[in-house]
Amino acid sequence: MNSLDALRLMVDHFPGGRPVMAVRLGLELDPKGECEVLRKELSGSASHKLGVIRAHQISEICMDAKSPHCYAYVNTVCGSAGRMLELPVREMTEPVSMQRSTSDVIREMSDVVTMSLESGNQSMSDNEAARQLKEVHEAYAALQRHEQNIRAANAAGKPAHVRAVA
Repeated sequence: MNSLDALRLMVDHFPGGRPVMAVRLGLELDPKGECEVLRKELSGSASHKLGVIRAHQISEICMDAKSPHCYAYVNTVCGSAGRMLELPVREMTEPVSMQRSTSDVIREMSDVVTMSLESGNQSMSDNEAARQLKEVHEAYAALQRHEQNIRAANAAGKPAHVRAVA
């Protein structure tokens, strides 16, 4: 997943979608309630470049709203630098499912291992490296969701006054 893919994912899952995001960014909506500028920027159109400032604004708006996939962009940026973002504990928008998050981690790690074994120790093309890094980033995201579920399940078993301190 590249940073543009991450931003598209974030905007598509933002409550209200692209029209609401466009309004939050101060962009004009057309009579149909859509924003061509944002659509073209997110599509990677050569005529409408998505700048780092707009990308940062989208990221901040999504993180403030705690929308699904709100950390996708910063994870992609960190991942391309060989790092992993430590996510803060935040309220879960969906119920905790340890079985689901565990199976997501296993599935994503299986994809990483399978692709690595297929390529062997040979040199690889830029496209192959990009595909494998995409799988690694998806595994990071699955691990982070699982970590959030662990923390939420742990907090659920504690009295409210203890939860507030942790």
